[in-house]
Amino acid sequence: MIRPHGSETLKPLYVEDATLRGELLREAGVLPKLLLNSQGAANAVMLASAYFTPLSGFMNLADALAVSGEMRATCGLFWPVPILNVASDVSAIRGAKRIALLDPNVEGYPVLAIQDVQSIEEASEEQMRFMAEKIFRTTDLKHPGVNNFLSAGRFLVADPGSQLLVLRRRLPGHLPHRRADPRDDPPERLEEGGRLSDPKPHAPCSRGPRQDCHAARGSRWGDHSHAVG
Repeated sequence: MIRPHGSETLKPLYVEDATLRGELLREAGVLPKLLLNSQGAANAVMLASAYFTPLSGFMNLADALAVSGEMRATCGLFWPVPILNVASDVSAIRGAKRIALLDPNVEGYPVLAIQDVQSIEEASEEQMRFMAEKIFRTTDLKHPGVNNFLSAGRFLVADPGSQLLVLRRRLPGHLPHRRADPRDDPPERLEEGGRLSDPKPHAPCSRGPRQDCHAARGSRWGDHSHAVG
């Protein structure tokens, strides 16, 4: 059997233990909250299911630039595209060490994961365009991947050295605003379960996380047959 890249075993970040998951969901109710964009949510789903083994969470700016430029993280690990939690507004989580990440693709925006924040860094416009060019081979905003990447914001919320705790599991290619599996519903449907009391409208994601990942990797490796889906 072929070993996973960079690890002896697969490393899914989904919290399997139902008791612990319930405790973490209750904790999430009192944590500062960040509504993910579709890119961040897709990355969390992939991390949950071990697609991104051996990564344990979202990359910081140094790793993002290193991976974009050299296809290697600062630790030397080969990796083709940066795995990021990018936000346009971090005012609600400034100074927080632990935050709840909300799922933008499910009605009510339930908690998707808990992140231990190691850094919040603001990338420059030049750095964002550098990453986009390296990942997609273009910075043309007519390219949907480029447009999504550059419009997501410039704040990188990272947790290197920590482990993202994913509390809901969705199948790649899920339908927006529809629960993939009712067994993954939070045990409580109260405010402390992590729902926003006044959610803002959010455009649904039209692509599943696997399609987003393959599109970026296809562009990176010059495989245009994957770049459109």
